[in-house]
Amino acid sequence: MIKLLPDSCYSQQALKTVDCIVLHSLSAINVPSARNKYGLQECYDLLAQYRFSAHYLIGRNEGEAWQLVPYNLIAWHAGKSVWRGRQGVNNFSLGVELIGSEALNHYTDWQYEELARWLVAQSQRHYLTWAEITTHAEISPGRKTDPWGLDMERLRARYQTLIARDTETEAPQEPPKPAYTPDGILIADGFDFPVGPRGENVNVWDTHKVDANLVDPQYYKAYNAWHTGEDWNGKGGGDTDLGDPIYAVAHGRVLEFGYYVPSWGNIVLIEHALPNDTRVWSQYAHLDQIMVQQVGQIVRRGDQIGTMGKGERTAAKPKGRWIAHLHFEIRKTNLPINAWRPYVSSREQVLANYHAPTAFINEHRPQTIQFSSGTGKRPEVIVDAPQADAEMGTFRKADVDHWYTAPYGYLGSMLWTYAAAETEANWAEWHPKLPSAGQWEVWVHIPERNATSTKARYQIFHADGTTEAVVDQTKYFNQWVRLGKYRFEPGQGYVRLSDLTGERKRDTMVGFDTVRWVEIN
Repeated sequence: MIKLLPDSCYSQQALKTVDCIVLHSLSAINVPSARNKYGLQECYDLLAQYRFSAHYLIGRNEGEAWQLVPYNLIAWHAGKSVWRGRQGVNNFSLGVELIGSEALNHYTDWQYEELARWLVAQSQRHYLTWAEITTHAEISPGRKTDPWGLDMERLRARYQTLIARDTETEAPQEPPKPAYTPDGILIADGFDFPVGPRGENVNVWDTHKVDANLVDPQYYKAYNAWHTGEDWNGKGGGDTDLGDPIYAVAHGRVLEFGYYVPSWGNIVLIEHALPNDTRVWSQYAHLDQIMVQQVGQIVRRGDQIGTMGKGERTAAKPKGRWIAHLHFEIRKTNLPINAWRPYVSSREQVLANYHAPTAFINEHRPQTIQFSSGTGKRPEVIVDAPQADAEMGTFRKADVDHWYTAPYGYLGSMLWTYAAAETEANWAEWHPKLPSAGQWEVWVHIPERNATSTKARYQIFHADGTTEAVVDQTKYFNQWVRLGKYRFEPGQGYVRLSDLTGERKRDTMVGFDTVRWVEIN
């Protein structure tokens, strides 16, 4: 049953993500006027009086369960809290209250069953596992102790039984490929970025930036060489990132490492085997310290292999000749560790031998969104600009002048144009090939450059009509932005963006990059 609390009891802001579920308990034992200290209505009134909330409330008697807050909005249940290093747990969690007390110290069979079923439903909806179910006591240690007397082992056992029952009729999964190649390389399960914070739901662009890209024209003007990768810097600039940890981007085997001149300084080269039997090589240069031990060493994704440095040390510059940064490459071919010339003299040679690192990593991210039973990742469809994968969908744009391309964005290429104040000239549409009808989340990728509009007007054409979402592109740096959840039918629906933003500031740029649909039902 749905019985929403007054609007004043919860935020009207949307939950951008649900990464965990928090278990609570409450009662009205300290409310003198409450006739039933463990009554559903009395506990509802208590929450309403003090302007607290949870998404779901489970009473002690069979059939007593109310949804109190829309599942897409933020409830006020966690207070001051930390989960896996992230503060403000309300902003990325669902909360559920069990009626009980420290004095009572137990729950009914009905409560265990209803809670387990609700947790399974929410886990499947948001692709969570038991590991993402936590308690108020765990996220607010020393401040909170609930849910009092809840038998977590009993709850976990019932939860896992229900999960297994829901998935036992599914088609058998293909057997996993061997973990190692015949020549002994641990097969990569995905790629992460070489710098930045580790863990779930972290964003490398919050702490780091790329100052030179693959075949960057500005780099060529400065050094008469086509850049072979990306130069990563801390967002603080200068040497503020000196000594930052550098990580292996994927499982692999150390092919070579050492100190090289001119310019390079310390380098580590790692060979990676992909599940499709292809190989790539990642190179980490200008390191201050090398932390691998020997050639042939197996490293795993996220292992620290060095620290950020300044390149070759000279008599004039004993700490290194460059401002601290990481020169990072992903190679298509097995080249010498310190390969530079003659390759950099030819843009075509660089493109033939090197991947655009950020684009490659984005295309090969770890498949972490899974059911606890291992049923696989959330279905998603990605349509890129300016050239979409035909199996995913189509990208269309106005056949007019004043389209510009840039080597940025989700897959290393994007379009942009100047904003228009009154008349539309340039427009683009992303048409997905959705495999099934249902509810789909729509996300847009905002590149790190050439996207300076504060009023980019995305129109979502869906089964229930048209919705406009205005995005301030200046607030995002190589990030996904959620436009909302909508109902789509196969072969119908798309996203549209144009240059008509109403902005009159000269040189305002509207960035056109990638749109992603993620199935949620």
